[in-house]
Amino acid sequence: MYTIKSEVRLSQAGHDGKMKLVSAVDLLQDCANSWIDNEKILKDYMTKSETGVFLTFRQLEVIRRPFYGEKLTTKSGVYLMKGFFGHRSTVIYDENNKPCLKCYTIGAFINLKAGNLIRLQEDIVNSVTYDEKVPMVEYADKKIILPNEKFETLEPLAILFNDIDFYKHVNNARYIEKALNLLPLDFEVKHLRIEYKRAAKFGDLLYPKRLISNNHCFILFNDIEEKPYAIIEMKK
Repeated sequence: MYTIKSEVRLSQAGHDGKMKLVSAVDLLQDCANSWIDNEKILKDYMTKSETGVFLTFRQLEVIRRPFYGEKLTTKSGVYLMKGFFGHRSTVIYDENNKPCLKCYTIGAFINLKAGNLIRLQEDIVNSVTYDEKVPMVEYADKKIILPNEKFETLEPLAILFNDIDFYKHVNNARYIEKALNLLPLDFEVKHLRIEYKRAAKFGDLLYPKRLISNNHCFILFNDIEEKPYAIIEMKK
């Protein structure tokens, strides 16, 4: 697995002295992308064919958020490539090699010019280094089923320039960041799932809807016609 050594820096720590969840997601994302950069055959193919990887699903299992100053090891590896999609495990470990956060993602290979799904050639798929699938409490379904209850409509959120990544759309972690800002202050997220439906871009507006029920919170980020950009489920 590709490995990054780091520690929880001041900018990553929240008011409680622990690593902010969105900072952990950024670290998970950086490690996953560095894995791609270090798979030379795959990276060369993606560059020449103008192929990108867009996340379609992310699941987070939060065992604990590490404290400011803790030394961390983040490891990422792909365990399956099939059809248009790659399946990946990424884990943040503490200095005792105990997991703090576990992450499961599904990424789709996209032609950046045409915008259509790309099926990788067999020789490219076979060139990749594969790792074991990391055990989690549950590998939940990638389809989030929404409760048949009334959602609260919240104020629209503007997509800001700093939300945009090098694919020129909203970075996947920014949806999570915006969703976390819509939670009650005492809602400590232990499990999170997010479906990425389509990409919002600079200048778009997100129209959030929220449902808090028992230990669950569901957030919808829609456009003005109520077509979703992202669907998020969070559990305590």
